Amino acid sequence: MTVTPGSSRSSWAAAGAEERGPYPWRAALNGEGTAAVVIAALVAAALMLAGCASMPISDPVTSFDQVAGQWQGLISFPGRFDQFIYLTIDDDGRLFAAWGSTQSWGQVTLSGGRARFQMRPPPFEGDLQLFAGNGRRSLVMREVWGSFVANLTPQRTSAGAAPR
Repeated sequence: MTVTPGSSRSSWAAAGAEERGPYPWRAALNGEGTAAVVIAALVAAALMLAGCASMPISDPVTSFDQVAGQWQGLISFPGRFDQFIYLTIDDDGRLFAAWGSTQSWGQVTLSGGRARFQMRPPPFEGDLQLFAGNGRRSLVMREVWGSFVANLTPQRTSAGAAPR
């Protein structure tokens, strides 16, 4: 179709839509441009797999002894601020956490190699992931609703050694 002087752009666009049909994306699925769609999908899949392969895998937690002790680190509240956090987990899974002016008490539970926490106030719950390797341990607390993520390492004693 050609646009002639005096014709409106809207009539030109409408004529183009008639030529393409009501679903212009079907052209890509009917063989026109299929190679580009397939290549784009393969590239997207490869990028996702490469990203997942570089993510560290947390260790299974089957005993409170693996996470018991005193921990310290940063608690991050997305879009707001970061604060120092101190966390104590007892041998029976009871926990105490303190950051800023907040103090929370709660419990760690274990099931199928997975550790979860619940604490109050305010009511928080989520996953507790242990990463152990190269002689170092770290914990990541991810609140289930995304209100915070805490990255922790064992607290150092006055002698400089980690307590467990």
